[in-house]
Amino acid sequence: MTIRPEANHSMLSMETVPVGRAMPEWLVTELQSAVKSRFLIIHSSEQARRQSIDALLDSQGGGILDTTNHLTLDRLISQLHLDLRLPKLLVDDALLFERTHAALCAAAKALEFPLLHPDPQGTWSRSKSEHLLKLHRGLMGLESPWSWDEDPGAKECDEVLRRLQQQHGGIHPARREFELFSALKSAGDSVLFSLSECDGIIMLDHPPGLREIQLVILRTLSNLVPIHQLVNPGSHRLGYHGEFIADIHPCRSSDELPKWVPLHQVWISNQPDWLSPIGQKRAGKYHRIQVENNAHCDYAVLELIADLAEVTIVSGDADSLIKRIGPQLEEMGVQLEKPAEPVLNMAAIARLLSIMKLGHGQDAWSLAKVSGFSRQVSLPLDFEMIFAVEHPTDPTLRPRLHLDLISELARGFHLLGGRGALRRWLSALSSSSYRPHRDVKTRMRQQEESQWWFACMACWLAPLLDDDEHQELLSGLIGCFSAEKLPLPKEQVDGHSWLYNLSRCLEENTAMQITEAIDTLIGQSQELSRGICAGEFIAMVESLTGKTMLEPQRSGDSSLRIYSIDQIHGVELGSVILTDIDGDSWSMKSSSLPWMDEESRIRLGLARPDEAMR
Repeated sequence: MTIRPEANHSMLSMETVPVGRAMPEWLVTELQSAVKSRFLIIHSSEQARRQSIDALLDSQGGGILDTTNHLTLDRLISQLHLDLRLPKLLVDDALLFERTHAALCAAAKALEFPLLHPDPQGTWSRSKSEHLLKLHRGLMGLESPWSWDEDPGAKECDEVLRRLQQQHGGIHPARREFELFSALKSAGDSVLFSLSECDGIIMLDHPPGLREIQLVILRTLSNLVPIHQLVNPGSHRLGYHGEFIADIHPCRSSDELPKWVPLHQVWISNQPDWLSPIGQKRAGKYHRIQVENNAHCDYAVLELIADLAEVTIVSGDADSLIKRIGPQLEEMGVQLEKPAEPVLNMAAIARLLSIMKLGHGQDAWSLAKVSGFSRQVSLPLDFEMIFAVEHPTDPTLRPRLHLDLISELARGFHLLGGRGALRRWLSALSSSSYRPHRDVKTRMRQQEESQWWFACMACWLAPLLDDDEHQELLSGLIGCFSAEKLPLPKEQVDGHSWLYNLSRCLEENTAMQITEAIDTLIGQSQELSRGICAGEFIAMVESLTGKTMLEPQRSGDSSLRIYSIDQIHGVELGSVILTDIDGDSWSMKSSSLPWMDEESRIRLGLARPDEAMR
């Protein structure tokens, strides 16, 4: 870092710009004419940044453009992170959550959360970890996070995260902005490397709702480099006015502009808030289409898409809309950019979890679970490899489930799921007899195969069963037809070994996406599976699959884009369809923080009931 010769503590300025353009004309002209940009431009969203870069490239007929001068607030924070030489940022993924949960569990057992967990022998659940991390994240958005006297444990949680940072040599994502703010204050008047040749930062209009810590970081940064903020004018309460870093008077004439900002005529609004000269110049029109109920909105949207060459859809619930109309659009030949989804949404992974839970819960080993597993095709398993056993006397017999037989047994013996269900199945299969008019030999062969199947399944799932009942039941298991001792597969040592064994027993034609997802689970569980019980291992795998995201599909049709309302700010649009803005699809309810009442939220400045609308 180099030292700036003088520190100006009033290098923050503001200017109003009309709604309708991502960047004002004078800024676009300056960026087009400059050989090397002297400004950093802070865009309000990734979509707005991408569109502005594409527009600048088109205006110069292609070529090369230095995109490092075009940032978003998140990108700026990442750049400052590097400039301040802070430790690496820990990857915010499912594995980090599990590590954090394990650290919080250990702290709870050590009575570090006396208000939340007074009994060290009790179970600290993942939901409690999620709630505490949500509270911690909300408080860390404040400049002074520990000013809340009724804090039940967020400060202690922060200390746990500090220890986790030291253990893994990085910064936890929940503490990143706070660590950055502390380092930025300590930097004093030093200029950061990436800003050493920058005349200033131009921050484009941002929607209201930036976190307090983000605004404080920007105000602190304005002591090191000038920041000129462009905002839309109008009512703050109604959401017309953009977010401002500090409540300062905007520039009213060219003479009031900072010297480093290109000279231009300052626009002063003399019209109603909702009326923009850019909109008047474009002569934009809007049409309202009424439908009888919400279910008809999707059909109306699809008809409009068919009639428009290029359109952007803005939805209050974009992910849900993509799932609802995606299949119909594909039939029309339109491919969408699909959002990232958790691995749990894969049918094969959902089936994997149901297999792991086969012996758990009030419906453990129930007819519905067992028959569902027998019929499943989403996870292609080679049971010849899984069981790998041969009958001692009759090679035609093998572990196989006969659904009609076990359905009859379930009705006749009233076999329900739950604790002891495996014992009842094996007992019924060992002793039941059939009506004289039935083919007794065939049915008894089927009975032994089903008996053997249950026994092999219990051995295969042994690392995932909480009790050792199966060991007593399966020791010296005698076939009900052959009267021979039935061989059983080798039991795996633990849950991680079981997952690895399952990955090796997938059929050869298994889709690569399935094998990659299971391999990822194996890698994640290797560190976390040591010393935990079967039920905790299953809960850990379920958490990992719910928080590990699939890669989003980015190759979409450029003529159609679907965005949420939060994603679209700062983007210039042509034809727009606005849908799903009813109360059910676009909730106006402000998010709450666990263990914090409304009075405390208002006192701390965290209660923003109108934020979604603004």
